[in-house]
Amino acid sequence: MGPDSERFSISAAQRGSEQAWRQLFECHFDAVYQFCVVLTGGRNALAEELTQQVFVVAAERIHRFDASRATFRAWLFGIVKNRYMAIQASKQRRKRYEESSVKRNSKRSRVKCLTCVCMRCSLDCPGIIALCSRPNTFGGSA
Repeated sequence: MGPDSERFSISAAQRGSEQAWRQLFECHFDAVYQFCVVLTGGRNALAEELTQQVFVVAAERIHRFDASRATFRAWLFGIVKNRYMAIQASKQRRKRYEESSVKRNSKRSRVKCLTCVCMRCSLDCPGIIALCSRPNTFGGSA
């Protein structure tokens, strides 16, 4: 697709032409996908997901594209970068949440252990609490 043809397609897509959008998609898909593959370190499934998200966002925001600020492909690559960063940030938040959840559950287990031992055992509670609090004993922290 030549520069004039691309400008025409962009303008038509901004006015809602599905055919023009399809032409832009077909023209830029391979380049965007290859950029996604490189960015994701060769993880094809993630690259495919990212490519799909990029074109969905681009279709929703085509009216915001300004040819005086960047080429269409550069605009798409900017969306790739932003979507990838959002995916990575989401994964980091999920990982931190899961790690904190494991720590909370571990602490609850130790408290439950102490409660059960204190209720069922004839030993005095201060000694059991000290025993359960020691590292590597009944889930005590290391």
